[in-house]
Amino acid sequence: IGRAEAPPLSGVSLNLEAALQPSDADWLKGARVFAFCGIGRPEKFFETLRSSGADVAGAQDFPDHHVFHNDDAKQLLAKATALNVTLVTTEKDYVRLVGAKDGPLLELRDKTTALPVNLVFVEGDEQRLITALSSRLGRGWPY
Repeated sequence: IGRAEAPPLSGVSLNLEAALQPSDADWLKGARVFAFCGIGRPEKFFETLRSSGADVAGAQDFPDHHVFHNDDAKQLLAKATALNVTLVTTEKDYVRLVGAKDGPLLELRDKTTALPVNLVFVEGDEQRLITALSSRLGRGWPY
């Protein structure tokens, strides 16, 4: 669980606790995977895979907001083939592959599974956030 302080809303500072948790990780139990991502804290993603039961046979991190190129795709595909594993990445990184039209990036997209996550607040913090947003927006949100 991570702690984050949101900017003050209507003069109220919020200290909220929430975590990103896999929403469908059953398929990871016992699965051999090669993980890749371009996020700020890649080790958290790799640890999430391990704690979900995956056998992480290899991992490659890229700089945050990395734009994937054909050379990246070729390298990742070669590693996955050599290790006989499933490629897995974050939803954030998978979105960067969606526009691939052909070549190695398209193959990488087709052979990669994204791990979906949900933002889960500790008890009470979700309602505190909704209340603060509602007061800031001046209407009965969510509408």
